[in-house]
Amino acid sequence: MLQGDNSLCEGESLSFEAYGMPALHQWITPTGNYTAGSTLQKIATLADYGSWIHVQSVAGCTSQWDTFQVEVLAQPNLQVSAQVLLNFVQAR
Repeated sequence: MLQGDNSLCEGESLSFEAYGMPALHQWITPTGNYTAGSTLQKIATLADYGSWIHVQSVAGCTSQWDTFQVEVLAQPNLQVSAQVLLNFVQAR
């Protein structure tokens, strides 16, 4: 069984946990990279958006796999500009 937040903002912590019987767990990202372990923790990037696969193996045999969607929202790109108001006073 999987547990974790599947909708987050770029730069937030992406964290998933698989629990149940003892097993080898693999997490396959939308880009095809994988990480082993019952938990996955990383900083979310836009490349993490899409379909993920969780594979659970016991004694070398794949016993279960799940697919799930992760939505990563882009950080807003704010551009700040300053306007300076000059007030000229005529000298006497």
